[in-house]
Amino acid sequence: MKKSQIFICILVLCLVQMLLNNFLNISFLLSLSLLPLAILCLPRDFPGIAALIVAFAAGLLCDFASTGNLGLESCALLPLALLRSPLLSFFGTEEGPGSKEGCPLSGMSSGRVFLLLLAGCLIFYAVFVWVDAAGTRSFAFNLLRFGLSGLASAVLCFICHLVLFREH
Repeated sequence: MKKSQIFICILVLCLVQMLLNNFLNISFLLSLSLLPLAILCLPRDFPGIAALIVAFAAGLLCDFASTGNLGLESCALLPLALLRSPLLSFFGTEEGPGSKEGCPLSGMSSGRVFLLLLAGCLIFYAVFVWVDAAGTRSFAFNLLRFGLSGLASAVLCFICHLVLFREH
């Protein structure tokens, strides 16, 4: 998959995220996000500073067009963008001849992709829930929201990865 196709898929993920935020409010305990997938699918040779800028812009765009809590998703995406390279290295992306310019998740097994997406979603929701609660909700509620949202978003991101980024 070429870089231009990856960025079109990331733009589609941002648009779908805006729709999710506007029209699918399931409960206070569960919020879904596709933005961790968008950040983790940036090409492997994409510079770290550029990944931070993309994460900030995507989060701010989604916040502006949907929830109105400006900076909430940006704040949660920035640590994930910082940890993107170590996460990809830890979960062992196989480096093939074209893996530097394509989606780094394309060469991984399905189990590794799900674990990587789960770790990314949990990092995202650790910051998201902490900033969103701002000391107004109980620890048990925040822990339950963190777990449910992280797991549900990881499953949703995995399904979207299979649809958008799997090369057959």
